[in-house]
Amino acid sequence: VLFITVLEQHFDDLVEVVSQAGVDVVDVVASPLSGSVVTLSETQKTAGCLLVDIGHETVTASVFENGALVSLHIFKVGSAEITNDIALVFRVSLEEADSYKIGSLIPSFPKKKLDDVVNARLGDIFELIESHLKKLSRNGLLPAGIILSGGGSMLSGIEDLAKDSLSIPAR
Repeated sequence: VLFITVLEQHFDDLVEVVSQAGVDVVDVVASPLSGSVVTLSETQKTAGCLLVDIGHETVTASVFENGALVSLHIFKVGSAEITNDIALVFRVSLEEADSYKIGSLIPSFPKKKLDDVVNARLGDIFELIESHLKKLSRNGLLPAGIILSGGGSMLSGIEDLAKDSLSIPAR
């Protein structure tokens, strides 16, 4: 049995806002489950995989095996920390740091240094995920590998870093 919980007030507030927008709420599904429908194949979920959604403020790691969600963990770190790191290291605004992060602005400093800052924070994130997988006795044992989603998954070189950090295939 896997329980997914939410604070009742947050749930009620969300349903209320959606209803006020003129949308009838028929059912509610946890985002890792709905995300898995559009991101993962049945083969991946059956073989065993890790769906990692790298959001702005959180990283959600969902482990699937035998077609079912067997573990869900939300880490309180996200791509905003990468932006903050860039802003601190290079002494630029958050807006400018975000532009460097996503590659829409060419840095006036060595790109290698920018990559080092980004990869350091991503390394921290993958260490948290690896630690969680060890608790589940699943580290290195998910044949379908890690599937990255969310805005943070678009960072350059993230697939290779995930593959090297977790010792499983990555896409």
